Amino acid sequence: TGADFHGMRLAFESPGTSTWVTGTTLAMIRGADSTCVCVFEGRVAVRSSTGIDTVFAGTRRVIPDGSKAARVEAIRPMETMKLSMLRARLSAPPGR
Repeated sequence: TGADFHGMRLAFESPGTSTWVTGTTLAMIRGADSTCVCVFEGRVAVRSSTGIDTVFAGTRRVIPDGSKAARVEAIRPMETMKLSMLRARLSAPPGR
């Protein structure tokens, strides 16, 4: 989300999860049997079968389908690099 996002909301749905964005840079990756929410900056609320959890900057939450427990871990170096590139692109002035 960019600077014009202030006060806006964006929601993503995947099997078994809901994710609410309120102004941050993140990736939501849907795998064959799980959803991964990677947060580069800010924080994101994620609802799953275990309730609503907050994913903080620099971490990823992997929510498996079914009854397995979610994992919270540091985002991977490649995810950090790609999200950093996205953030820089969104921050660049238009027309370039």
